Amino acid sequence: MKKILYLVSVSVLFFTSCIPNPEEDPDPVVNVNDILVKKVTEIGTNGDEYFVEFTYSGKKFAQSIDSDGIRTVYTYEQDLLVKEESFDGTILVEKATYVYDISNNLITYVDLDYETNTGERWVYVHNSNGTISYQEYTGGLNEQTQADVTGTISATQYIENDINPITQQTQIFTEVFTYDTKNFPFKNVTGINKVCFAGSDSTTNYTNNIISQTEQIDDATPEISYNIVYVYNTNNFPVTSTVTSGNGVIRNTEKFIYY
Repeated sequence: MKKILYLVSVSVLFFTSCIPNPEEDPDPVVNVNDILVKKVTEIGTNGDEYFVEFTYSGKKFAQSIDSDGIRTVYTYEQDLLVKEESFDGTILVEKATYVYDISNNLITYVDLDYETNTGERWVYVHNSNGTISYQEYTGGLNEQTQADVTGTISATQYIENDINPITQQTQIFTEVFTYDTKNFPFKNVTGINKVCFAGSDSTTNYTNNIISQTEQIDDATPEISYNIVYVYNTNNFPVTSTVTSGNGVIRNTEKFIYY
C-alpha cells in the first residue's frame, strides 16, 4: 500500500476532443462515490515513466500490475484489506499483512521483502484524541525485533523520534502537510481509510490531496520540502499533478486515469 500511496502526488493534463473519452476522463455524469483509479503514471525529470494499473472487485482492490511486470494481489476479509502479495512472474517478492483490533483499527503492519530477506513491522496505538502512536521494528523475514523509530500520526502531520546519524543523539523529525479540498484518487477504495498511513510517512487524511509539505528537525526553522499543483476534472479528482521542490525545481509529474 505504501507504494500505491507514494505515487499519489503529481500530474499532466490530458487534452482531448470535445467528446469526452470515458477511459481518460470520468467527466460524463457519474456517481463520484463510484470513481476508481485505473492507471497512475509517474514521469521523472529525465522523461522515464513508471506506471501502475489497477483492477477491482466492486470497490476493493483486486490486482495491480506495474511497468516492471510486478503483479500485486490483494486479499480482503469482509471490508478490511489484510494482505498484499507481489509477484515477479510466479516468484513472491514482497508481502504485506495488516492486523486490526476489535474496532477495526489497524494495529500491526508487516512488510516482508523476499529479495533482500528483510522485514519491517509497525505497531500502532490509536489514541483517544484521534492521533495514532507507532513503533517501527526491523529484522528478517521471520521476526522483526530491532526497535527503530517511534512517533505520532495525525490528520496533518507525521512526527518521528529518531537518532541523528552523526551525533547519535535523539532528534524529533516533524513533517507537516497541507491539503486541498478535492478528492484523493483512491478515496473510494474499500478499506483505504484504515490503512492509508501504513508503513509510510503519511497522515490519516485519505480524502484530500497533499499540496505542500514542510520538514523540521527539533526546534529548527521549518523548511518547505515540496509543493504539488493539480489539474482536476469536473468531478474534482486530479488528472495530473506536478511536484516541485522547495526551491521550485520540478521533481516529477503524474497522470491519473479513472474507470
